[in-house]
Order: sequence, then C-alpha cells, then structure tokens
Amino acid sequence: MCGVSSTQASLFLETTIQVERVIGTLERRQTIRHNTDGRHLCTSGYVLAEYNRTLIRDAITFRDVLRTSPSVGDAIKRSTKYSRTRKFPRMMSLLAHLGIDDNKQLTLERLGDFIEWRAHDHFWESIDQECYADRVRCVHRQWQAEQDETGAYDIDGLRYLKASPPACGVADFVEMNRSALEQFIVAAHACPRTNVLEAAELLDAILDGTESPFGMQNCYTISDTLIVLEAPSEAEIYSTDGDIHAICEILDKSKYSEMTNSP
Repeated sequence: MCGVSSTQASLFLETTIQVERVIGTLERRQTIRHNTDGRHLCTSGYVLAEYNRTLIRDAITFRDVLRTSPSVGDAIKRSTKYSRTRKFPRMMSLLAHLGIDDNKQLTLERLGDFIEWRAHDHFWESIDQECYADRVRCVHRQWQAEQDETGAYDIDGLRYLKASPPACGVADFVEMNRSALEQFIVAAHACPRTNVLEAAELLDAILDGTESPFGMQNCYTISDTLIVLEAPSEAEIYSTDGDIHAICEILDKSKYSEMTNSP
C-alpha cells in the first residue's frame, strides 16, 4: 500500500487540489496544507496531464500576451477576453502567486521560471512517488516546455489530436476498465450532475465503437472518470470538484471529506 500506515489511507490529490496548492488563496492553501499534513500523498499521470494543459498552459497564454504588450497592466486588460472561461481567474491568481508588479521583464522571467520548472516542483511537493499511478499514460503528462525560435513556448504537445491520435494509453485504459465503465454508464443516468451524464453517454459511444476517446471535447468530457479510475484503490480521493465526488460514489471509490477550518 505504498508505505501507507494501516490506520490511515493515502490521499490522492486530484487536479483541483494540485492547482489550488499553487494559486489558491492563502486560506485555501493553509486548509490544504492542514488536511495533507502527516498524510501519504499520491497523484497520477492523468492529473499531471491536466495540470500541464491548464495551469502551465495558462501561464504560457499570459506570457504570450505580455510579450506583445507594452506593460503588465496592458496585458491584464487584453487578457479579459478570457473572462468567460476559467483561464482568466487562473492567470490572475498565478500572477498574484508570482508577485505581481508592473515590471514587464521581471514578470516575463518569473513566468518563464514557473513554466520551465517551478510549476512541476509545486506539483511534486510532498508526493510519495511510490504511490504515483500512471495507468492512463496520457501523452500530455510527459510534455516539457520548450521555446521555439521566436522565444515563445511551443504548446503543440498539449493539443488534442482527434484526426491522428497520439501514442497514449487512453483507449487501452478504457477497454481495460470496460466492466466498471458499463456499470458507471447505467448508474450515471440517475445522477443529477450534467457533466457526469455527458461523460456516461460519451463513454457508452466509445465502448460501442461509434466515438473516439480523443479530441478536445472528448478528452475533457471523460477526464474526471479516468482520474477516479486511475487513482489507487486504497487511496482517498481529495478533490473540490463535485463531479469527481459523484463519480467516486458511482464507482465506489473513497473520497476525502475536507476539513475546511484552518489551524
């Protein structure tokens, strides 16, 4: 059991927690630190893939805007075009984490350090890598930031390729878990959460061969289900995502009930 004591299960950190450990408010970060203190912590390759294509990609997005802006303030104003998505609040929270000021060059350097190594240092902090689960083998988990000839970071490795699927293990993982997914599909129809029902409908089409697990919308739709299935069976899944909680109940996976009072 990954070196876990017999009296306390390991905590599996899902993407929401991994991101909040970095850019959450001080209160959120203190709460998570309090809840994880003294626990064996684990995570997975698919969580790392999501972390790469959300938080690190958001850092690259803002850096690209900043490179063509006269100042940090102007870049923030230009970034409001993302205000209807989760990207904008993540970008602003990341800037706060890095120490926001109007020094464009310093901010570019801070963003570069975060993209190239600090983000992954945060991801692996206190994780017991013996408990690391890597059964989905999503190619995005292996992505490394590299600059092209213009000085921009190439994000081609984070794109969803439906026309020419990457050499990842998602399709094999789905097939390996066919029995559990068939049960999930049936049970999900009684779930009131729209995203869970949409995942079940897409997985049903994937299992009968009429749909592919690849492509931007498809990968996004089934991601929570894949994460719950990939988590070690003995771990409690720590997440603030209501869809994850519902999927845990359907798949009979342990979820961690967060204690929200910080010390």
